[in-house]
Amino acid sequence: MATYDPSVVRDRIFSSYRDAMDGGAAAPSSTGAASAKVILDFLDEVDDTPVEGAIMYSTFFEKAADYLVRSGKPDIDITSLVLKREDWDEEAQDAIPKVDPHYKWQHQILYPSILALKNKLKALYVGPTGSGKTTFHENLAGMFNQPFYRLGGRGDMESDVILGRQDMQSGSMDFLLGEFPQRYVAGWYILLDEPWKLPSNINMAFQRVFERGGVLQIDEARGTLADKQFHPAPTTHLMLADNVVGTGDGADRYSATMIQDGSTINRMDMVLKVDYLAPADEVEMLMNRFNAFLPEHIATKAVQVANLVRNGVEEGEISVTMSPRNLIAWMEMAQKVRSYEEAFTWVMSERYADDKERGAVGGMYFTAFGKSL
Repeated sequence: MATYDPSVVRDRIFSSYRDAMDGGAAAPSSTGAASAKVILDFLDEVDDTPVEGAIMYSTFFEKAADYLVRSGKPDIDITSLVLKREDWDEEAQDAIPKVDPHYKWQHQILYPSILALKNKLKALYVGPTGSGKTTFHENLAGMFNQPFYRLGGRGDMESDVILGRQDMQSGSMDFLLGEFPQRYVAGWYILLDEPWKLPSNINMAFQRVFERGGVLQIDEARGTLADKQFHPAPTTHLMLADNVVGTGDGADRYSATMIQDGSTINRMDMVLKVDYLAPADEVEMLMNRFNAFLPEHIATKAVQVANLVRNGVEEGEISVTMSPRNLIAWMEMAQKVRSYEEAFTWVMSERYADDKERGAVGGMYFTAFGKSL
């Protein structure tokens, strides 16, 4: 008798169920959709033993098993996401990020991200400056042995920089692909960082890309319509990250942000909120990095300063936040000069041109450490 992987069966049933709910021309009847839903619910209750040799979420990521137990969520087979470094060419291998051994995964973000990657969904990651949106994707690409390409949005960016341009080659005009389509068809992990800073006309060029199985069409490319269309490779992942959703939320704090057409937001399958690590996790991160130097009570006070600074930015009291990267730099400098005050001045205080802001940050330092800068 044939055996079936329950996760494969579930995926196929879910696809039929989704088609039914979309009301497509070829969709099953409502009765069929209801039946699919019943079977889905049943499969969620039966033993979903992973295929032998499968790579599972619970064992691949640190503290994932604890998260699954606490949340009651099912494990995920991520075998298809974990690639082999040697399968990439030399250029692509050089673009595979090095995983930070001390990186702290936020499983409330990681778990839905894995579901998005497995199902080829587009997700927009929203969070304050320095909350680790880019670092999250860099480490994820590194874990999966996948070359990573970050396209940072700029208001003055021209389309030929992103998509490509006409060029004279051997006496004839030819079209040179830009970095984005090259990586898109080659199967890279792509992060469109701060897309709302891109001019709206360029964002509109990505509308089909943002759709399921999105096709990038470059009308300036030579040849037939098929030659102008660029399809993602099976391993291609495209995610977006920004400080705001793009509909005007908090845009007054991000002057370069443009309120984008609602059609872009509607093409996002998921919107995930990224925040700073919980204080205890951030303390643990510092202790793991500096365990031979840093007392835990100092790490706790340092994280307290960071959160006071972040709250100050949120409330409009000061203009520059304190990221985990800044925290690490502060401890690195303190380790070298044996002075937390002097290191903090170098890393943070002088970022503020305004005396009032420097005074406010100095007060935050005093609140945590009981010392003046």
